[in-house]
Amino acid sequence: MKSLRQKMLAMAAVVAVSGLMMASVAGAAPKLIVKDNATPTPNDVFTVADDGQITAKDLTFKPATKKFGFGTSNPQTSLHLVELASPFDRGLTIGQHDAGTAAAVINIKKSSGTDASPGLPASGSNIAAFHAQVYDGNTTVAGANGWSANASFFFTAEPGTYAAEYIPVAIRFDTGVAQAQKKERLRITSDGRLRISNQPTAPANNAICTVGDMVLDATNGFLYLCTATNSWKRTSFSTY
Repeated sequence: MKSLRQKMLAMAAVVAVSGLMMASVAGAAPKLIVKDNATPTPNDVFTVADDGQITAKDLTFKPATKKFGFGTSNPQTSLHLVELASPFDRGLTIGQHDAGTAAAVINIKKSSGTDASPGLPASGSNIAAFHAQVYDGNTTVAGANGWSANASFFFTAEPGTYAAEYIPVAIRFDTGVAQAQKKERLRITSDGRLRISNQPTAPANNAICTVGDMVLDATNGFLYLCTATNSWKRTSFSTY
């Protein structure tokens, strides 16, 4: 026969479980809260909400959108890192420490199918891209969300023979004075050719320049080189 103490413990357990079940149904408050020892009022340092959202100091995970944020409570991408105050930790670091010769890796994957059944991307598909963006918070000036991408480089699938585990891919560099005017400037093709495109207008012989600047006028067959400050020379090409 159970003692009075055992009966009271059993009843307390039932009440506790019932309370958790009722809270789960209501969904009104976080299910797990960890606080610090600040006085007079402790702060929440880690919470798990009813929908699975995890919030901690400088960290947020939103299960509904599968977005993870460091330094932001509103991540905009799958992984969103934000630095707000000095001293900055300076972005993203990937470390690899061993005796081998293999490099630390950033691996970007692109397919035309699904994760379970991937397929080769079509010719001309951008496989990966890196954008340098500035932000002013003004969508009328900087475009969507106040961001403007004025320089980028891409890895782009080229026309050619597509085979298992291999497709020809070029590296492309874009710059411009505005997001809508960003243009391809340099391309390194899969077979090693260099393509210089969208060059500025052929310069006058005393146009502003820094030594080493080059302008290619492919249409007229001239290459211009800045040989001294604000001083240009050019060479012409002939048919063969």
